[in-house]
Amino acid sequence: MPTDHLMEPAVYHAGVEAEDALHLAAENFFTPEEREPRECSLKSKEDFERVYHEWLPLRNFEWFAKEIVRRAPNQLVRLHGRCVLCDKEQDFLIQMQDGDVNWLEQVVCPDCQGNARVRFWVGRLAQEGRDGKSLVLERGSNERNWLFHLLGERVNLYWQRTAGQSNKENGKLNTEQLPYGDASLRMVASYDFLETLEDPIPALKEAARVLQPGGKLLLHTLFDANALQTVDRTVRRDGEPFSESGLWYRDPDIQERELSLVWKVFGWDVLDTIRACGFREACCRTHYSINYGYMGYLPLWIEAIR
Repeated sequence: MPTDHLMEPAVYHAGVEAEDALHLAAENFFTPEEREPRECSLKSKEDFERVYHEWLPLRNFEWFAKEIVRRAPNQLVRLHGRCVLCDKEQDFLIQMQDGDVNWLEQVVCPDCQGNARVRFWVGRLAQEGRDGKSLVLERGSNERNWLFHLLGERVNLYWQRTAGQSNKENGKLNTEQLPYGDASLRMVASYDFLETLEDPIPALKEAARVLQPGGKLLLHTLFDANALQTVDRTVRRDGEPFSESGLWYRDPDIQERELSLVWKVFGWDVLDTIRACGFREACCRTHYSINYGYMGYLPLWIEAIR
């Protein structure tokens, strides 16, 4: 990977500590504006490839940071930034696992322990959910706790138990028959949920029904930006589900034997599917911010407008 505009990790030989080297790289090779959050909409695989190349300096910075972590295994490598959950400046810890850095999971706030994935997703939902009643279908207790803290009664939180249904303390929620009136919600969001439905179309149509005009559907799901078509990861054989790839989720809040199969890994055709279910706009969105510790392989989520 090109590194023309970055310092070589060999800078350690000049007596520069790992953490200082990372700070210097961020400050010297990115303007303050470039370190701030950046987002864009992607409507096709071609859009994705274009943005991937436009954001090549970020890829180089990630490579540089990974080299720092790899070459300084006994040092704590930090990236200075701001945590949206703590709402204050922090030094995020960057960790190596299995020879690589997972930018979504391992850029961690030392105070709240929120990784980049949790910080961004919860922060985004909290921002979108302030204007009206919202419904969030999600899997992780960490995200659920933070959303309740930030939004309180403005958000209805459910966690998935089986495909098509979710649990809340007061009962179950069927995603094909939501207990909300037409056009009654401002936002519907799901986190690692849509791919566990054998047929996601009824749930998408139901989300469109309960959303107000202009309301948003936000989906964090398994999505392959290099695939034009959605791929079935689970099929039925003699009426029984069979996972071709062995992909499944284990819910941390329930017994281990209760698993959720992954039925789909979505491709770009899912945007057409969403529009056909009652949404006037649908796109993928991607973001990054060195200041907020959002990096990685162009993290994507799907946004649709009712």
